[in-house]
Amino acid sequence: YIRLPRLVGSYNDTDVYSGLGRYGPYIKFGSTYANLPGDLHILTVDIDQAAELMEHTVQMKKNKLNRGVLANIGEIEGSDVTVREGRYGMYLNWNKVNAKLPLHYFENPAEIPMEIAWNAIQEKLAAMPASERDKKGKSKHEKSKVALPPAPKRPLSAYLHFCAEMRPKVKGTTTKLGDISKELARLWAETPDRNKWIELAEASKAEYTDKKAKWQAECDRLTSDTKRKAATSRSQLSKSTTSKTKQNDSLVTLPPAPKRPLSAYFHFMAEMRPQIKETAGSVGEVSKEIGRLWSETEDKSKWEQLAEAGKVQYEEDKVRWKDECNRLMSGGGRLTSKPKTADGKLKQDPKPNTGAKTNSTSRSNATKSSKRAPSAYMLFCSDNRLKTVEELMVASGGTKPGLGTVTKELAKKWNECKDETRLKYTEMAAEENLKLLETSETA
Repeated sequence: YIRLPRLVGSYNDTDVYSGLGRYGPYIKFGSTYANLPGDLHILTVDIDQAAELMEHTVQMKKNKLNRGVLANIGEIEGSDVTVREGRYGMYLNWNKVNAKLPLHYFENPAEIPMEIAWNAIQEKLAAMPASERDKKGKSKHEKSKVALPPAPKRPLSAYLHFCAEMRPKVKGTTTKLGDISKELARLWAETPDRNKWIELAEASKAEYTDKKAKWQAECDRLTSDTKRKAATSRSQLSKSTTSKTKQNDSLVTLPPAPKRPLSAYFHFMAEMRPQIKETAGSVGEVSKEIGRLWSETEDKSKWEQLAEAGKVQYEEDKVRWKDECNRLMSGGGRLTSKPKTADGKLKQDPKPNTGAKTNSTSRSNATKSSKRAPSAYMLFCSDNRLKTVEELMVASGGTKPGLGTVTKELAKKWNECKDETRLKYTEMAAEENLKLLETSETA
């Protein structure tokens, strides 16, 4: 039999392995991972082919291309517009906004004009929901509300100058982007005299430094007036805070709203739980048994009547609560959630304490007072988060995934899980909700 990962050989005194991961075949060199192209197989790849692939990957990392950046188009509003290569192909990126790259720029993504790239990003922003658009579409200079000039384009490195010169020649031999990149990396590694492209890179860097200094001076000049206006606004705000203390006498503390009624299933659970706890062991087993008994019970009228009676009582309590709130508000007072002291004065917020222990205690108390039972989806995420992070790290070559990536993967797993798994976590959530209700009633 064949055991994976397979030892391919040794390169620079480090073992090289080939294996099959979640997103396809890969090569592992120390802590560095590289995807295996389609023309190579994990069982037949030799050490020379693996070494060439690893050299290309290391060269990409040295040129700050380890995150899949293929080309830097320019900078707009303080953020770079780049062409990146992801799991599903090449795409445009600007400030956490990803847009599709037009097909006719796939062969040479660095040639896409800034105007076309920016229009594609703006179209993607316009199609996003308002909340997501406000979160991702904010630029670094948006808070200043000043129209700043575009930043100068970053200079190319010596390797990128070499690629720009040699790419037309290499494109005549192959059409695959991965093969072109590997061939360029091989030619660069075999080129002993690189002074030509190093001089081009130094000249570009000097020109970029000069343009960036002028651009920064212009941005500072435009934002200086905005900073002065902000300082004036803060001083005016501090003067107006003293006048707000005179309004405390008109604040009104409303009574707490009535609790929502229990459903028929929760009435059934409250009745059957003491009996089942004597035979069942864990909380999960109790929840499963209650769910099974509920599904097998044909006559549920008893608990449905209890739920209906609770609903009627809740509606009556809600009407009385609204009448009391209207009575308290009829005097022209304003709404507040702060309690009053024994002498009728409004209770002030406690002064902030810099002690870590006191702060953590207050946060803990606030969390306890506003605690809510977790949903079935949250319990599923809690059980599978660490495993999902490990899988994503293996697939990305050891890079720790971001919170958004982990959340999307968990949502995908939840949508694809079996009905038995969903029922398990639904019963667990119902049990947690019942326990929270019993705790609140006891308190």
